[in-house]
Amino acid sequence: MVLSVCFLVVIETIISLFIRALALGVRLTANLTAGHLLIQLIGTITIIIAIIQAYVFVLLLSLYPQENV
Repeated sequence: MVLSVCFLVVIETIISLFIRALALGVRLTANLTAGHLLIQLIGTITIIIAIIQAYVFVLLLSLYPQENV
């Protein structure tokens, strides 16, 4: 009886170690993926902001000479 309990505890410990490693791997993969997506999102937002700033600059540049004439 005691031997079977010890055997079950060993199996449970081994399974627990494998599941913990698997869970940590999944968490690491999710964090890396989220980091890459965030970097791409920030890069895309930066490009959009740069385009809007360029548009406003060109618009103001074309409007100011018209006001002075």
